[in-house]
Amino acid sequence: SDTVSVSVERCDVSDLAALNTVFSKMIESGKQIKGIVFSVFFDNKGSMISATTPELLKQFFDAKVTSAWNLHKVSKLCLSLEHFVVFSSMNGLLGSVGGVGHASSNVALDRLVELRLREGLPAVALQLG
Repeated sequence: SDTVSVSVERCDVSDLAALNTVFSKMIESGKQIKGIVFSVFFDNKGSMISATTPELLKQFFDAKVTSAWNLHKVSKLCLSLEHFVVFSSMNGLLGSVGGVGHASSNVALDRLVELRLREGLPAVALQLG
């Protein structure tokens, strides 16, 4: 019978070097990475357009877009990868009053999934409400 092992590694995924270290150690230890699930909760209080600053947009993008891009890059080390799942939001399709950082970062996640699919890599975006 097949056995499954789940590893939870603590790492700032917006830091590509740290992420590479985690993935390299797992692969070197003989672990086959079959799936990556990426989800971010970002409290966007005060993200109305009038209150949006470059710093706030950078926080959104580092948390969601930079991190997802880094996972995309290191996932190419995982020859056995079957699943690459990102939790996105309907906000990217429908928008929201003032939620410019949230909406735009979710659109970027959706485009990353499209890129991966065009490259023949596994990917799915779950657009939650």
